[in-house]
Amino acid sequence: MADKIIRVLAKDAPVKASAITAKEMVERSRQIHKTLPVATAALGRSLTEGGDPFHTAATIAGALPPASGTHGSAVRAQCGGVRQEAISGFPTARHMRELLSRSGALAALTWSMSRLDDSTLVYRGGPEGLRYVQQAASALLTLPENALVPALEALDDDLIARHLSPGGSADLLSLALFLDAAAPETWL
Repeated sequence: MADKIIRVLAKDAPVKASAITAKEMVERSRQIHKTLPVATAALGRSLTEGGDPFHTAATIAGALPPASGTHGSAVRAQCGGVRQEAISGFPTARHMRELLSRSGALAALTWSMSRLDDSTLVYRGGPEGLRYVQQAASALLTLPENALVPALEALDDDLIARHLSPGGSADLLSLALFLDAAAPETWL
C-alpha cells in the first residue's frame, strides 16, 4: 500500500485531524540510515508524529521486555548496560556527538570509556575490568591531543592482553557518528 496522509477539517467547528500510513517512507529511511528495530521504530514515529526521536526510542525500549540469554542480561544487575542507556534516551551517545565536533572521534570514545557502565567490559572482566578501563581512559583524557593516539594504541594492546573490550563505548561511538551524519533534529 502506498503511503497516504488524510487531513480532515470540520466546516463549522475548530476541529482538525490527520491520519498517516508511512510504511514505505519509514522503510526507505531504514535502508538509507541502516537502522535496527528500535531505531527504525523511533525514526518512523518521529517522521510521522513529530517529537524527539530519542524520547521515542526511550519509550519503545522501556516498553520492551529485558532481553534474556545475552551477555548483557548476564551482568544486568552489576551495571546499567545498553538497555539503561536506551531507556534514558541515549545520553552518552548524545554527549559523544557533541564531542565529535569539538575534539574528534577518539576523544569521544575515550570519554565514553571513562564513564560508561559498559556491560561488555563487565561480562569479560567483572566490575574490576570495568573500573580498570574507566581509570585508564580517565588518565588519557588529561593528555595533550597529540599524545592521545599512541596512548590509545598502548591501551588497546593492554586491553587485548587482558581480554577486555569496551564494546559498549564502540557501539555508542557508532551511534554518535550516525547522529552526527543523519542530524535527526532536522528530520521534522
